[in-house]
Amino acid sequence: MKDIRLHGDAPYDIAMLHGGPGANGEMYPVALELSDQFGIIEPLQHANSVEGQIEELREQLSRVTARAVCLIGFSWGAWLAILFTARYPAMVKKLILIGCGVLEAKYAAEIDAVRMQRLSETEKNELESLISLLKKNSDKEKKELFVKFGKLFSKTDSYKQLDVDNSKMDLHPEVFESVWPEGSELRKSGRLLGVVKKIKCSMTVIHGDSDPHSGALVKQSLSSAGIKFSFFELSRCGHKPWAEKYAKEKFFDLMRKELCQ
Repeated sequence: MKDIRLHGDAPYDIAMLHGGPGANGEMYPVALELSDQFGIIEPLQHANSVEGQIEELREQLSRVTARAVCLIGFSWGAWLAILFTARYPAMVKKLILIGCGVLEAKYAAEIDAVRMQRLSETEKNELESLISLLKKNSDKEKKELFVKFGKLFSKTDSYKQLDVDNSKMDLHPEVFESVWPEGSELRKSGRLLGVVKKIKCSMTVIHGDSDPHSGALVKQSLSSAGIKFSFFELSRCGHKPWAEKYAKEKFFDLMRKELCQ
């Protein structure tokens, strides 16, 4: 089972973590775009627990480089990046969190509320049907359902979406179903925010202003916890800045600048 892709030339001291959990290859377009300038590790994770994903990532990075990396996490990957950096601080020189989920449970309901406002009644009914089917179907059928979920959430989570090559993305519903409840419980218990307080390396947070996962609330949680970080909000931008018509260029300019620091 291939669990790492390398982009660009050595040294490989940047790693990009996908969302989901279970959306392997989601960051492939970002890694590909930046590989003309940087050596990038793209871990493809299969572990079915939070603890397993942390240790899987340690093994993957250790296999490629002995250098401390700049760890870039998108969505779920931002949480994993936080958890990993707190556990293995010597392995990470900088954190970049893109579209990070809110860090406190009291804000979580706002994500669903915004998403529902952006769906038509027909689409809401389709979403309810998909959720019902997800509980009954086989793993193979669940993968097909996850693709349909993705199309609905692309609408709710985007401002002006561009067509992006997702041919390298490999969805693993079984990973999501195992890992996400654990991640949600970490947030609910307050342990997730507690872990963030342990991080001492440089931290940059990048968020779209139209992302249902509110960047303002992530910023508020980090600030209230006394954490030092840089925050960049991209206008007319949803959850995936690299797939946004009005933000893509600014996003990649910002990423190149951050990775050169």
